[in-house]
Parts: sequence; C-alpha cells; structure tokens
Amino acid sequence: SPPPWEVVNLVAHYMDPITLASASCVCKSWSICISSDHLWHPICSADFPSLSTLHPSIPYRKLYSLGRAAANRLRRKPPGPRLSLRNLSFSFDVRRDGARGPVVFAL
Repeated sequence: SPPPWEVVNLVAHYMDPITLASASCVCKSWSICISSDHLWHPICSADFPSLSTLHPSIPYRKLYSLGRAAANRLRRKPPGPRLSLRNLSFSFDVRRDGARGPVVFAL
C-alpha cells in the first residue's frame, strides 16, 4: 500500500532539491505532494532570494528550476572561437591619385 502522505511530506523536508525533483517523478500523487509551495518556498528563498519575491502565482518549484538553469548557464565556460585568425588573410588595396594600377598588399 502507498505510504501515508503525511510521512512523505515529513520526509520531503529533509531532501535536497535534486532528490525532491526526482521523487516528484515517481507518480502523479508524489508529484502533487512534492511540488507543493510549502516545500519549495524555503529552498527557493535560500538559494535564490530575489526569485522568491516574484509574483506568487508562479510555483516556487518552477522558480527554483529557472534559477538553477540560469546559474548553470552563468557557470558554463564560453565556447572557443570557431575561426582562428591564422586562417584569415587580409589584403589592402591602396591607390594614389594619377596612378595607373592598384598596389596590393597581402598579409
């Protein structure tokens, strides 16, 4: 038989955010129980205080997810350049007034 929801709720308070997110995928009932704002509000407030002050219609689990995604993007190292300057050629077309042809310099 399934565990009493009060027990799941009590145990959920001791879980870290990743474990909570995983536990919410067990079944629809767990998802409803573990997605409640009273579980996610303290976690969101602790990790992302500025997000926890946003409009109350946005669930705190969603706010935490957005904050975590943004933090991961900031930590990511930017990709290296796709084109090296060694692969480029520069040329200059220099003309003088009255000159017959261009003088071209290539680097």
